Amino acid sequence: MSDAPDPLGCRDALAEALARPALDALEGTPPDLTPDAVAAALDAAVALGRCRLFGVALPDDLDGVLPPAYALAAAAGLSGELPRRADDTRRLAADGPGELLPFAAEEPYLALLEARLDAWAALVALDEAHAEAAAGDDPLLPDLAGRLDAALDAADAFDDALRGVSGLQSVAGETNLLSNWRRLLAKPYADLLPWWLEEGEADAGAGEGPETQPGPELWRRLRPEAGRLREPLTAAAAVGEAPRYDLYRWLEPGGWWLAHLVVPPVGEQEAVTLRFVARDEAAPPVAGRRVRLAGAEETVAADDTATFALARLRAAGRPLALQVGPDMAEWTPLPQE
Repeated sequence: MSDAPDPLGCRDALAEALARPALDALEGTPPDLTPDAVAAALDAAVALGRCRLFGVALPDDLDGVLPPAYALAAAAGLSGELPRRADDTRRLAADGPGELLPFAAEEPYLALLEARLDAWAALVALDEAHAEAAAGDDPLLPDLAGRLDAALDAADAFDDALRGVSGLQSVAGETNLLSNWRRLLAKPYADLLPWWLEEGEADAGAGEGPETQPGPELWRRLRPEAGRLREPLTAAAAVGEAPRYDLYRWLEPGGWWLAHLVVPPVGEQEAVTLRFVARDEAAPPVAGRRVRLAGAEETVAADDTATFALARLRAAGRPLALQVGPDMAEWTPLPQE
């Protein structure tokens, strides 16, 4: 395992973050969100999320979901850190890098992009933790959901500030920072890039990039449907194998819509909901269209959902084909999570 590729040192960063004594404050009931514990938990979330983003293989003692108390502290740290980053970004947009030597003038721009990557990584880890807490009806779930919503709002504001920095991707493109990240990203993250990573590719003259990854608002809407995919980091050995939730996604041929389906373990429920999420406010409506999933046909309801019998989908086998509209256009399946 120590020889597995990890050029950015994500595995060591996670091990170091989880070994910090400050995390002991989170073991109580309720957890004590001391500043040191919040900072340590956020570092752990960033490190775990980077392992996910870059497909870093982890040993059993490191691979898992952040415990709810860790995730609560990390979300609190992220929602506090990102507004400060947004303020730094707005100052840079207004004043430039200041009196720096030419070779150092790019550093403030690169620091902003590193911070945005860290925010993306932390949100990946926090979404996993929220899904685990929701599946187990953890008592910290309401507080965690509120903290995570605040972090998503802060990520939105950070993005708005970043869009105001002229030449952000161009500067990064000259250092190969963005191209290196794109090269290292694992599926499914490499297939749907965030705007700040995709635009760097366009600025560098590499042509049209992959479909843009939906932003925090989409994550917020999809989070209640997330699956329980891994055991908590501190309880994996004690709890045993978690029920498997399969997540399916499809992209409309025109790129306007994503469809999302979570299939629960056997015996959990009789029906599942296919959810359609617009990727742009100008997307043509899907409500009222006929939709065929694994041969079963339904009509998309006014809330952009369609319900299917779970037994029919299980009998259909894989892959699950999705077709929508009067011409039953086939949508492109995205990598299964």
